[in-house]
Amino acid sequence: DEEDGDNEKKEDSDAKDQKTPQKEEEDTKDTTTSDKQENSKSDNSKEEADTSEQDKENTDTKEEEEAVDEEDRTIFVGNLPPNTTRKSLSSIFKSCGKIQSCRLRSVAISEDGVKLPPSLAGNQKLVRKVCVNTSRLNTNIIMNSSQGYVVFQSKESIPKALALNHTPHPNNPKHILRVDTAKPTVDSTRSIFLGNLPYDAEEDAIRQHFITNAVDLEEEDVVNVRLVRDPSTMSCKGFGYVLLKDATCVPSALRLHETVCSGKKIRVLVCKKHGKKKKDDKSSSSSGNQKQKRNFEGHRANVETKKSKNNTDGSNKKKKRRTKSERNAIEAATKPNAPHKKGTTSKRVAKELKTKKRVKKIQKRVEKGMGKNKKK
Repeated sequence: DEEDGDNEKKEDSDAKDQKTPQKEEEDTKDTTTSDKQENSKSDNSKEEADTSEQDKENTDTKEEEEAVDEEDRTIFVGNLPPNTTRKSLSSIFKSCGKIQSCRLRSVAISEDGVKLPPSLAGNQKLVRKVCVNTSRLNTNIIMNSSQGYVVFQSKESIPKALALNHTPHPNNPKHILRVDTAKPTVDSTRSIFLGNLPYDAEEDAIRQHFITNAVDLEEEDVVNVRLVRDPSTMSCKGFGYVLLKDATCVPSALRLHETVCSGKKIRVLVCKKHGKKKKDDKSSSSSGNQKQKRNFEGHRANVETKKSKNNTDGSNKKKKRRTKSERNAIEAATKPNAPHKKGTTSKRVAKELKTKKRVKKIQKRVEKGMGKNKKK
């Protein structure tokens, strides 16, 4: 019976040994399939992320290209009558080509404004756009002119529109139109800066001031008058610019410096270039314009030559200045019997000298005797 039991145990163990490799194979198959699924999922997620990034980049580039294209097809129209609407603005430039859109700017909007959703809160451009389109304007502010933009469908109509610059408004001849590209043409060689202008200054008044008072200027010579205005009140900030036809017109215009215009003495100055230099320009200018050595005479020349001799190694590092204690120690080592000078020792050394003097005095008194023991 014992032998039969042992044989049965052996058979069971052999059967288990035979089953275990089969189970191991099944487990390895399951793990490999799960790993493959996880790898495929990770690859799919990476591909989706890459495609999403590419889509974002493509959309950004498309938007930038569209914005540049739209800017090339846009013109600026200034010195319009205050009652100008989008329809009346488009009617002026109908003959130039097909118009895509028109918008008015430099208009005093109502103080109440427009309520925007929380996601768009603080977008002042959108507030102004909605107020202009819904005619929510501030009627308390009296405006003599307004501005606008016209977007054409093709670039070919831009030169035709620019030809209408410095022409009177068809419905209001007092207003002479200022037509320019979306980016204003700034040419410092034929521009003039105006300062100390009155807050109620207008483009027409300044134009007439230059045409009537300047000797050699005519109507055709004054191309554009641009006044910088406050966005809320639309009043002049006190300065502006005048674009002339040629650089030869600048001297005659500068003679009107400190002349009276609208009850104030205006400043007429040369328009200078303003703007930040690029990094490349800075590097080139720094490399090209190296500092030259200055030639000195007299005492200054001797000092410079001594400095150059001391720095023969090419190191421009400044030597550290010694402290008072270090200097006193050097003086004591070099001149041990030198008399003590006030202000040359530290507090610690001065105290030690005082104590030594007192000790010497006490020793002398002890030698001579003190009190009744004092020697006669």
